[in-house]
Amino acid sequence: MIDQISLPQFGFFADLPTEVLSDIALASRLLSFEPATVIFHSGDEADTLYGVSEGTVDLSLKTIDKNLEARVEFEEAVDIRVVEKASQISVDTALPGNIFGWSALTVGARRTVTATSTQPTKVIAISAQHLKALCETNHTLGYELMKRLVDIISKRLDNRNKRLIEVWVETFGVPRVSL
Repeated sequence: MIDQISLPQFGFFADLPTEVLSDIALASRLLSFEPATVIFHSGDEADTLYGVSEGTVDLSLKTIDKNLEARVEFEEAVDIRVVEKASQISVDTALPGNIFGWSALTVGARRTVTATSTQPTKVIAISAQHLKALCETNHTLGYELMKRLVDIISKRLDNRNKRLIEVWVETFGVPRVSL
């Protein structure tokens, strides 16, 4: 459990009633991660919402590059195969005061990115099941948190699109076109 006083440092929980913050704090815990620790992988089941208290968390997508590789031993013996190479593209960074792992509050609840600490990091971990149950019993709270969640998703999607376009331009040398 964490102290309810620390929850309002996250914009997502700012201005919520004290009794709501107290209830959320009961379903929360503080976790610490060393640098380069994977907190969750893209595709994992999502049951926890996180907030960065200290440090930073990189949010990335896995990409698979496929290349043809030819090996020639003799003129008659050419071995051609597809070689796959996995890499990560950073699409956003969660800083102190930011939440991440928002997919835990959605239907289907699967992670959409991989979250990795980039320095010594402390996060609050909140049970998504508990938070969703609070929203079900208090529709005003549910509406307010979903509005905040939509804002976060919108900003993350915008950041992701910008980053993916940058990578596309870097990789394929596509010229930028001003509209």
